[in-house]
Formats: sequence, structure tokens, C-alpha cells
Amino acid sequence: GEANPRGSLRVVFYEEVAGGSGTTWRASGWMASVLAYLTVGVDLSRYRISFDVAGQIDGPSAGGLLTTALIAALLGDTVRPDATMTGIINPDGTIGPVGGIPHKIDGAAERGKKLVLIPYGQRFDVDMKLKRSVDLVERGSARGVEVREVRHVSEAYAALTGRALPLVTPSGNPLPEVPAAVQA
Repeated sequence: GEANPRGSLRVVFYEEVAGGSGTTWRASGWMASVLAYLTVGVDLSRYRISFDVAGQIDGPSAGGLLTTALIAALLGDTVRPDATMTGIINPDGTIGPVGGIPHKIDGAAERGKKLVLIPYGQRFDVDMKLKRSVDLVERGSARGVEVREVRHVSEAYAALTGRALPLVTPSGNPLPEVPAAVQA
């Protein structure tokens, strides 16, 4: 995030390609911002939160990672460069299920990642190319990647930063009002 002269919550999505970020992906960025506020109590109206998108992307799979990375940035912690994760971020901070995990592990291994976090309960998935069930921990191990299931953003934070997530009560003004259009 960077300084925000307007004094209200602002989330910005920078795109290299027109329409590069889809609505579901942007919703994940908004959810990450709200959860960061609720989790660590940082007054986000002081910042302009920005997400930079290369190419075309949509879907909720990066929600857990976006949330963890934003909280780390706000607290001054660093996400391990050799680690990544996949999983929806739910409003209560739990990490929800996603698809295509076998191929995401393959992609992470190709990019030199050593740790991939996945949603709890998804250790066994279907490889859509092979049309068969796979054990993701074994698949990762065969590619030099540790695959670990996580239930909550606090577990993801500890695994990705090496630090416990400090849970605090939000301070300052009451919760921001959510416009009726967003609630709908």
C-alpha cells in the first residue's frame, strides 16, 4: 500500500492488459483488504492498497495468498520467495477449496517454489489431464515441493512468513459502511 490522501478505503488494480483482472479476482483483492483490517486492525484509510496484474487473470484461487501478502506488507514481514499458495479466502479467514491444484503444483515447481500451501481437505485431487486421482503431497514431493494443507489465514501466514499472525482488535473509527450495491 502507499499513502492515501483521500482518507477513505481505496483498492486499486493495475493491469498490463485491458480488462486483465476479472471481477472474481478483484473481489478477492477487496476481501483481502477487508480481512487485513479485521485481522490486524490497521486503519486502511491511511493507505491506497494496490494489486498489479500481469496478463489475464480471474477466479478466487489467489485470495488466501493476496490476504497473507497484504497483511505481511502492513506488518513489515516478508513472504518467503520460494513459497506460494492457492485457496479462496472466506470472510471468516478460512481458506476455501479451489480447482486445478495438481497443475498449480507443477507450475510452482517449474518456477522453483519449495512450498505450496493448499486448502485443508484437498490433499487428494483429480488430475484433469490424466483423468485420475492424485495425492498432492506425493506429487509435490516428486517435484521437490513440500505441499501442506492449511485451514486459516493464520496458518498460511505462519508458513509463508515464519512468524505468528498477531490477531488484534481493530482500532480507530467504527467499521466502514459497505455500500448497498456491494452488499447486494
